[in-house]
Amino acid sequence: MKPIIDLIQRLSLSDPELRYPEYAPADGKVHVLYMAVPFNATGLYRCILPAIMLNNTTTHCAIINDMQDWSEHNRFRSQGVPITDQLIRWAHYIIFPTVFSPNEQFKKLLSEFKKLNPHAKIVIDVDDDITSISPHHPNNKRYTPAFVANVIFNMISCDYVTCTHERLCQNYSISIDAWVGVLKNKPEFYALPNLMSRMTIPHSPLTTHHSPLTIGITANSTQMADLMLIRKPLINIIKKYGDKIQIFLFGWDGKQYNGKFFIDVFRGLKHTHIKPVILTDYFTALQNLQYDIALMPLVDNQFNRMKSNHKLLQYAMLGIPVIAPDMPPYNEAPIPRFPPIPYLKIHSGEWELCIKRMIENKIVRKATASDAGEIVKNYFIEDNISIWQECFKKY
Repeated sequence: MKPIIDLIQRLSLSDPELRYPEYAPADGKVHVLYMAVPFNATGLYRCILPAIMLNNTTTHCAIINDMQDWSEHNRFRSQGVPITDQLIRWAHYIIFPTVFSPNEQFKKLLSEFKKLNPHAKIVIDVDDDITSISPHHPNNKRYTPAFVANVIFNMISCDYVTCTHERLCQNYSISIDAWVGVLKNKPEFYALPNLMSRMTIPHSPLTTHHSPLTIGITANSTQMADLMLIRKPLINIIKKYGDKIQIFLFGWDGKQYNGKFFIDVFRGLKHTHIKPVILTDYFTALQNLQYDIALMPLVDNQFNRMKSNHKLLQYAMLGIPVIAPDMPPYNEAPIPRFPPIPYLKIHSGEWELCIKRMIENKIVRKATASDAGEIVKNYFIEDNISIWQECFKKY
């Protein structure tokens, strides 16, 4: 984690020379400027890790202009983001996270950028399919047709759109055609996967030695419907195995007010809640929980099928066997030339059966984790930075 922590600390400094030591206008490299990077998993996989690794190449240089605390209600806004003329002139590619600002405001900002650097390529990076937001998502009411249209028009204002996988690229390309018709100057789409990094591997190896056996779920506040899939199966599992197992819920506590009444997904289900931690502590905290089995429930809908499978990669990297539904993104490879990560596949209504199988068969747990651990070695950004080099090429 040291390179990531060092980067975060530098971005807290006010002196531009200390804040942006990579800045060198005449180095002959391709310059990639990441704007307003969110301090969360999206920021890590979409910006921080690629930036650090691009700076280890001889062909590219990347700068993150700012790191921002993240919330769903305050994604990128052009106001308040520290932007210097020197960085805009320096950049060949200027990359924004999903832009929710009004399109006219965003176009005005881009116009100012183009005055400073007419040749810079503008990129929007997206990691969710907001065109098919799940009805169970807490921000479903906010994502109105007008809201979605605004995001689509912001994409149209750019030269490139990068997505977590090829299916999401195709989806947004089709969405643009549906919203505005076939364009002559449609943005180009590129798939840039979410990959692991050796920088995030905790120093101490994982050794599972629990008695009781630990079943772990890592979740956030958008996953109420997903957690409901495993509520009843886990109640039955606890009835059957009692104190031989324990359940950890890491991150969100499963409690939510939906505007009418309060919901507690795990009410009456014996479990231990572990509070969320900051990004730089996440992988060590996850390893220290020592899950014997990880559950990854996911409702089968279009929005979820367009997600990234980075959580599955995280568990594979830490040697934790996983039970998950047999659907995208889990049953797909983040890089097409390599196989997908193995896990114990769930079909509708089989959660209780599969959890029992994993609890009672140590060989299945060990084999699933071992196979996943071998394949995840293909999915480290250190070995695949050429994907970013090819996307952000010299022009």
